[in-house]
Amino acid sequence: MKEIIDRLLLEKISLAGIARALQISELWVQQYVNQKSKNVSQEMQVRPKPKCRLTVQMDELWSFVDRKGDEQWVWLAMDVVTREIIGCYIGDRSGTSAQALWNSLPAVYRQCAVI
Repeated sequence: MKEIIDRLLLEKISLAGIARALQISELWVQQYVNQKSKNVSQEMQVRPKPKCRLTVQMDELWSFVDRKGDEQWVWLAMDVVTREIIGCYIGDRSGTSAQALWNSLPAVYRQCAVI
């Protein structure tokens, strides 16, 4: 059953859709996904870079989570040359969140990047 759920998640089927199709509790599916996410590394693997000028583009987008009053901002940092996403933070639209995005960058970017 878990292998089927994993395949459905990769197909980007909603949790509610998975629960309906497999006739299982949506709560159980959510708890299964939450448990799986604890085992996923939160560190991004970036190809090694030479210590030289690196150019980074940063942007944010927002969405509502659960209800309209719960606005969340997704902050992304991308290497302009390789188009790799090198940093990410989800939070509000404050200076603290911008600093958290900066802290999520690999050390070579914090040392050499032009933002």
